[in-house]
Amino acid sequence: MLWLADTDAEADSLADTDAEADSLADTDAEADWLADTDAEALWLADTDAEADSLALTDAEVD
Repeated sequence: MLWLADTDAEADSLADTDAEADSLADTDAEADWLADTDAEALWLADTDAEADSLALTDAEVD
């Protein structure tokens, strides 16, 4: 999941607002929380296709 925070542009693409993007990229702990469940990943994305690009397992976070 950490790859999601590599650039501001990548973070922006995940979130509806810059503020939400900031919250996605702030810490490793937050990145771990984002990937805990499929349901949380779906909540982050606007479409199922976008959700598929998010880390859906702890293994992918590591």
